[in-house]
Amino acid sequence: MSAKPDESAPDQVTEGPTPEPEAATEVVTTPDAVTEDLSDYPRPSSQWLMVGSPQPPAEPPVFEEPAPTSPDAASGGRKRRAGLALGLAAVLLVAITVATTLWLVPDHGTASARASAPAPRPLTSRTHASPSPSATASSAATPAAVKSAAPRPSSRSSAGAAPQPAPVASPPSAAPAPAKICARGHVENTGWQPWVCAPHGGRLTVGRVGQSLRLEAVEVYTVGAGGVCLTAHEQDSGWQGQLCQADGTPVVAGSTGQSRRMEALRIRTGSGVCARGHVQDIGWQARACAPPDTVVQVGTTGQSKRLEAVELSV
Repeated sequence: MSAKPDESAPDQVTEGPTPEPEAATEVVTTPDAVTEDLSDYPRPSSQWLMVGSPQPPAEPPVFEEPAPTSPDAASGGRKRRAGLALGLAAVLLVAITVATTLWLVPDHGTASARASAPAPRPLTSRTHASPSPSATASSAATPAAVKSAAPRPSSRSSAGAAPQPAPVASPPSAAPAPAKICARGHVENTGWQPWVCAPHGGRLTVGRVGQSLRLEAVEVYTVGAGGVCLTAHEQDSGWQGQLCQADGTPVVAGSTGQSRRMEALRIRTGSGVCARGHVQDIGWQARACAPPDTVVQVGTTGQSKRLEAVELSV
């Protein structure tokens, strides 16, 4: 323990230099003080910006100086920015062009595909006759449709009642072929002529007109007219027996190889027929028509005149 100094003791003199009083620092502020612009000074290093540092670093601060920028580097940066701007403008221009083309011509590809696509082939039928609409609808009915169309037994009906049979779709019936007539003639000094045909309402002619040649025989067949029957009146023989054939089969009246003239002809068909004859010294007779299964006669009998040509129609 240190002894407490005696306050009554005389002042002790301490040897050593006497410390000088601290010099007072006087800050003088004048109204004409000029404020300096600190933006021109370099930025202090990060060591001065440390938070919580008890004292400044021992080493003097190092100020960072900005790296000098060369003119070439600056011009290179400007060129790169200009190149990027031009590339972006080119991409936008191409995109606008493509969008405009697609908007103005939206169906170009479709039209080309339609033009290059082959045309559909028409449906062909194995038969010349076209079925009626009712027959087509009947043939298109499926078994499921027939089953659903069958009447259902009522719950009120008695148990002993017999169930009604379901209707069965009938096969389509082909429409009749259009009627026509075909014929050929056997002429003096010529023989058989080629076949000629006439549709319903049309006319055909066999034989020769204006050549004074006798018609010796006629061969005829029909299609869709119900068949044909012929009877010939010949020189020195008179009326022959009637000969008939169904549709599609020819029938012959008259004679060949005997040099005998045909003087008259009777004809009838199942659908009706019209005829007229060209007679020696008379010319064309009046045209006569007959209803179905009724005979029409052309030419003359008992006058010894040759029949030179015959005109027929159904």
